[in-house]
Amino acid sequence: MSRAGRRQSSMKVDAVKLISGIKPAVLKGLLRKDRFDTPTAMNWLGLDEPEVTTTLKGLQKSGWIEFEGTSESIDYWRPGNKGQRLTATRLLKRISASEGRQILDRFVDEVRTINADSTRSRRVKTILLFGSLLTGSQDGSIGDIDVVVEIGRRDLTESARKVLEKAEKPSRPAGLNLSDLLHWPEILIRRRLAKVSRYLSFHPTSDLQIGTTSYQEVYSFDLQRECELRSDGKIRRMAKRSKEPSMTESTTSDRYTRANRGWPSAPVKAVSVTIDEEQGQLAQHLWMNGVAIKAIAARLRSKPAIVQAYLSTRAGNSNFHGKIDASLMVTLLESLPKRRPFSIFLKVSLHPKQEVIIDVDVYGSRAPRRQGSLRRVGRRYFVNGSPVELLTTLESVDRAAALWFESMRSRIRGLGLEIVMLSIPGQKSLGCTSAMRVDPSPLKGPLYKLLDQLWKGPRDEYEGWDKRVSVSLEAEPIVTFQDGRGSDAKVIDGSKSRAVAHVAGAIYRKFESALDDGSSWSVYVTGMNPGTVREK
Repeated sequence: MSRAGRRQSSMKVDAVKLISGIKPAVLKGLLRKDRFDTPTAMNWLGLDEPEVTTTLKGLQKSGWIEFEGTSESIDYWRPGNKGQRLTATRLLKRISASEGRQILDRFVDEVRTINADSTRSRRVKTILLFGSLLTGSQDGSIGDIDVVVEIGRRDLTESARKVLEKAEKPSRPAGLNLSDLLHWPEILIRRRLAKVSRYLSFHPTSDLQIGTTSYQEVYSFDLQRECELRSDGKIRRMAKRSKEPSMTESTTSDRYTRANRGWPSAPVKAVSVTIDEEQGQLAQHLWMNGVAIKAIAARLRSKPAIVQAYLSTRAGNSNFHGKIDASLMVTLLESLPKRRPFSIFLKVSLHPKQEVIIDVDVYGSRAPRRQGSLRRVGRRYFVNGSPVELLTTLESVDRAAALWFESMRSRIRGLGLEIVMLSIPGQKSLGCTSAMRVDPSPLKGPLYKLLDQLWKGPRDEYEGWDKRVSVSLEAEPIVTFQDGRGSDAKVIDGSKSRAVAHVAGAIYRKFESALDDGSSWSVYVTGMNPGTVREK
């Protein structure tokens, strides 16, 4: 059987509707791991204990995952039947049925082109349509176009077929397994058909035997006479096979059970907490699974007092549940207590093609002394000294900033970004809530063009990392150029910077409500983007 026939079949999933409170795309990413533990799920889903275990139990109950067992007080899970099918499902924006019909027409036309090619050793025999495009939906939209494609050998003499198969061999990539080598002529056709549209979802014939699935033959080809047959358009059903698990059925009878445990009290003596996110998540899970504080500290190579201090703050719920606004300042204030005797310094920075860095520092309102700090690099953060009473605040601000950045990621692809802001006690946002989200992407072209002018040759392969052209997003943008590591940024004015400053000014005026909130924005590019800056 070919790879297409062996693969796990996909399923019907609304890309917007949550699964046990989780976005389908997020859950799909977690379930791509063949095996994962609870601390990994905590980081991936952004949940603390005991909420994460409650969520995992719900996923197990409805058949998305299975409980594999516990090793060294850590719980392990694996994708269930429905979870495996989710990983084979593409999550796309829904389209109208009329758009789906247009794609289906293009698909059939491509099949006709393939079947008219005399150099092919295989032909597409039938196309069977099923799913929402055939049966319809309440709102007239579809998520994908479900088809079964059957491919067969042409009715040729053995010698003639071997000649054609030999001619198809050079297109095979290296590293194919034996089965794919044997089925390469069919795989070649399937790959070509998949390029017609990402909304096409290919299924094995067995998927038509689930429940009372209706299907329609939309294309048929006679292999012996080498001609297309006329489809009658009738809607049919295949003989049933055993049904798939329903939305409420579990794929395993081994139910996970664990009673939640209360968090410990804070140590009597003041403790400065230094811990990274991975250690903290492991500590939470071990504690909930009954492990003593001293044993947890030994696993983390930390001090019992620090572990106890950290765990005592978990009852405060550090997860951010506020609104992600277009304004970073508005989002920041949503994460802070209404009354607080401290100031927050926040910096969000992204170097092109690297992970985001988020720095959160807390300063006392009476003396300019740093009381606690947190740094995030990518998916994980590190708390570098914090009193117990400030730990959840640091985490909440970090979480809010990380979620805000994710909402901006598509708009800053290929650009560098630095945002700095300070929030003092009693401060109210200067920005406007529900403003348009800032889009600095129009700056990419002008910035790279200016860098190309300023970067003198000859150019070394690696020196581009330290070549940077930046522009501030404000009423009167300032353009600077940094010519190498350790060199000062020089202001570029006059005709050279006019195009960049003009675009930056237009962006500021368009998104002023989100930018004029007390934050300082700088957008830049470097010479480490191959092909963007030409070689001299």
